[in-house]
Amino acid sequence: MLRNIVLVTLLVCVYSANASRVNVKKEHLESLKADVSKKWGELNGPSFCSICTTIVTWVKDHVPSQPTIEEIKQLLEMACSTLPIPTFLCKMIISTIAGGIIGIIDEDPQVICSSLGIC
Repeated sequence: MLRNIVLVTLLVCVYSANASRVNVKKEHLESLKADVSKKWGELNGPSFCSICTTIVTWVKDHVPSQPTIEEIKQLLEMACSTLPIPTFLCKMIISTIAGGIIGIIDEDPQVICSSLGIC
């Protein structure tokens, strides 16, 4: 019974992911990962402001017009895979900030990261 519940849950997740308007090519995510890794490894340590603006710029480049909170969260969760921190921690942060981003997604990445208290 439990196996069936897990299987149905996975199928619903796959269907939901396929129904989304968010479509990111693997090479675009790899490009973000390279940018974040470069900034993370800077001589003076990571500049969280710089990493934030890099990720927000990437999200803005891939978000559909008039995005929903879920679409923004989905892109931010993809970006989590590029950070050298535990994914669960990144996702907790996203669930806290995603609602605040939706109203200012058209702003400059520096403005968005500043309003989130990162820059």
